[in-house]
This record gives sequence, C-alpha cells and structure tokens, in this order.
Amino acid sequence: MLKHITIQLPLLVSLFWGVLFLTNRKVNTRSQNIWTGVIALIAVTMGVAVFYWYMERDDYSLYYKLDIVETYSTLLFIPAIFLYFREVTGDKSWSALKISLFFVPPLLFATANAIGFLYAGEAQAVRFMKDVVENNGQVVFDNPFFYQMRFFISEYTYSLLLGLQAVSLLVYAVYRLLLYRRHLRDFFSNINDKGLRHHWMALGGIFVFLVLTFWAAESGYVLYVTYHYVVSVFMLLYAGTLYFICYHVSYGSYTSEKVSEHLVVDVEEPQEPQEQNPDEEHPKTYLKFLPRFNQVIDEEQIFLQKNLRLDDVAALVGTNRTYISHILKDEYHCTFWEFINHKRIEYAKEEMLRNPDSTVERLTEICGFSHGTAFSRAFRQCEGITFKEWQKELQ
Repeated sequence: MLKHITIQLPLLVSLFWGVLFLTNRKVNTRSQNIWTGVIALIAVTMGVAVFYWYMERDDYSLYYKLDIVETYSTLLFIPAIFLYFREVTGDKSWSALKISLFFVPPLLFATANAIGFLYAGEAQAVRFMKDVVENNGQVVFDNPFFYQMRFFISEYTYSLLLGLQAVSLLVYAVYRLLLYRRHLRDFFSNINDKGLRHHWMALGGIFVFLVLTFWAAESGYVLYVTYHYVVSVFMLLYAGTLYFICYHVSYGSYTSEKVSEHLVVDVEEPQEPQEQNPDEEHPKTYLKFLPRFNQVIDEEQIFLQKNLRLDDVAALVGTNRTYISHILKDEYHCTFWEFINHKRIEYAKEEMLRNPDSTVERLTEICGFSHGTAFSRAFRQCEGITFKEWQKELQ
C-alpha cells in the first residue's frame, strides 16, 4: 500500500498545483502563469515514472516511447524555470538569441534521442530498451548503431546536460534576485512584504528538486523498475519538495510586474533640456526641490509612515522619483531604503532618550517598521551594534 501511494504522490501533487494555477490563470501574475507550464512539464515526467512502475515487465513496447517523452519534459522544465525567474525579476536584457541558449541544447539532445529510436524501428527499439532495463543500464545487445547511440546519448551525457542547466539556472536566479532586492530598496522603505522571502524559498526548493532530479538521472531505469524502500523515500522527498516550491510560488505574487504598477504616479514629469547630451553629467535641476524634500523629511516626518514608497515622497515634494533619487544619491550618498531607515533609527534613539522605558515593540510601531526583526536589523546596519548593546551604553 505504501509503495503505491509513494509512487503516485509526486504526480498527484504536481497535478493538484497544476490545476490550481490553471484555474487562477486570470488573476495570476505572468510569472505564475509561466510556472503553470513548468508544473505541467514536471507532471509529465512524474506521469512517466508512474507508467514505468505499472507497465507489464514483459511488454517493452511503450518503454522507448516514454523515454522520448520523459527526455523532452525533464530537459525542458529547467529552461522554463529560467523564464519564470526572468519574469519575476523583470529581466529585459536577454535577447531572443541568448534565451535560445537555454532551450536549444536540451531540444537537440531530446530530438537526437527520438530520431535514434525512430530510425532503428519498433522491433529494434523494443529489444534495445529491454536489454537496457534488464541489465541495469548496461548495453549488451550487439547492434553497432545502438552502441554508437548509447555512447553519445547516454545517462552520462544526459546527466551532464542536466547539471550544466541546473548550475546555469541557479547562478542566474541568485544574481537576478539580488539585483531585484536592490531595485526594491531603491524605491521602498520596507521590502519585507514584497514577496522576496517567497522567491528565495522557492529557489531553495528548486535547488533541492534539481538535486533529486540529478539523482534520478544518475540512477537510470533501476529506480523505476526495482522496488526498494529508498524509492519510497525518494518519492516522498520529491512530493514534499514540489509542494513546498509551488506553495511559495503561489504566494510570491509580488514581482517586477507589481513594482511597475506601484511606481506609477500622477505628477508631471519635469522636462529635460532638448539639447542635453545623455552621456554628459545630468544638470543639478533637482536642487530646487531639495528644500521641500528636507521639509517633508525633517518637519513632516514622512519617514515614520509604514510601507513608504519613493513615489509617495516624490508626490509630496511635487516632482518625480528620478529627481528624488538624484537627491538621495548625490546629496546623501545612499539609497532610498538606507536613507529612510537611517532617519527612523535616529528618531528611535531620540525617543529612547525621551522615554528610556520604550520597548522594541513600541519603537517598531512608532518608527514605521513592519516588525521587530526589521527594526533590529536596521539598527545594527545603521549603528554597527545591536539595539541591546546600545541600550547598555546609554545606561
């Protein structure tokens, strides 16, 4: 009973999330709709695994056909995940040619595998797959064509391609998420509610999923033919990891798409001089807004508002976020996030001097932080010591 449940569980989990994402496609973000395609490819791979288990062992007529399907679905889901993170982080720097570098190698490999089987014919392909399965992946069938095919299109080249794809994907995703976080900090004083945790958790789950996939590729057909308790453990890990990833993808709805919507403001954009050369240093036109900026910050204390955005400050100053960014960069030498947190921490220190009994919870609330952890982290970044250490020095 346990054997049958564990074998089918990854397929059931992928189908569950696939249907859920498909049902919500009209309200999903573009990245979540791309993930629907990812989970569809994974469901195909999981479905092939189930077929391997429940097919008659003496009937190998479907084995090579399933091998063709599984090769396509497994090698293509990693490029599809690349498209997901590209959409999440709003990466527009890749041309169609560069994007094809993620898709062409797996397509060529899978197509070569399919052509090899089709060229050999039904009878030869069935005999070959029977030989591979019953000999734990070792080819003993004396057919020169299949020897050559197995040399170029083997589990080793398959695993190598998977490994290269996985490393490329992980490097790209980490790099883009770091840039995305920096971009958010340029415009928002609080990024804790911007879905970054869900994006990072999803990436962590994808890393585990890729390790499991690589393990499956290395184990070859034995994993799906000879039952062992390790198979149940493997399938449970696969199902749990899939659920974990999809859960965080479903909650990671704050993407670059949402950032673009939130950064739209109804203030007139100042006109730059027509003759200005974009390669030259920008004129300090923004300086005329500096007095009003300082008034909004120091007198109106707008930095105490929760979820403050760069556009909120720009609207109060009467300009656009570009000029506010120039003020922060050229006059204060920091990002919006760093500037607001510094002002909040200074206010918190003044409040402690006025009311020494103030707690972290109270300071978090009045200073505009979303929670105590954000306050403590910002305090350490601004002061170089923890809040408790500063309190001891104050006493």
